[in-house]
Amino acid sequence: MWNAAWEAKPGGGRLHLPVLAGIRRGRLLARAEVRSSSNGSTVQLHVEHAEYEINRPAVLFLALGAVGGLVTVLWPLFPERMINFLPLAVVLLLGAWLLVASRLRTAGAQDFLDTVAELAESDVESSSPG
Repeated sequence: MWNAAWEAKPGGGRLHLPVLAGIRRGRLLARAEVRSSSNGSTVQLHVEHAEYEINRPAVLFLALGAVGGLVTVLWPLFPERMINFLPLAVVLLLGAWLLVASRLRTAGAQDFLDTVAELAESDVESSSPG
């Protein structure tokens, strides 16, 4: 589901987790500790190493959208010079929105732990009698 890798060790293990942070994407290497508690188990992640890279095509489209935004801002100040560029500016703005800004997501370690908790709860509910 997350395309993660797990190395089991006593009391937990190491987790290689892909993450998304807006226009950045990367991987986390985290040490997981599982502890028993009175009402189940607790999982704690300790990030040992984080590696991110920028999504270059997304940055390019956002830069083109910024150029379109600049043209729309300058248009009222210089209407006779900018009117020919206005349709292109609108296309650049809409393209940046539709291709990048509307699709930005985040998926980090906390989201992963929330998914693990939801799956654990659904397993408990499905295995409990009645």
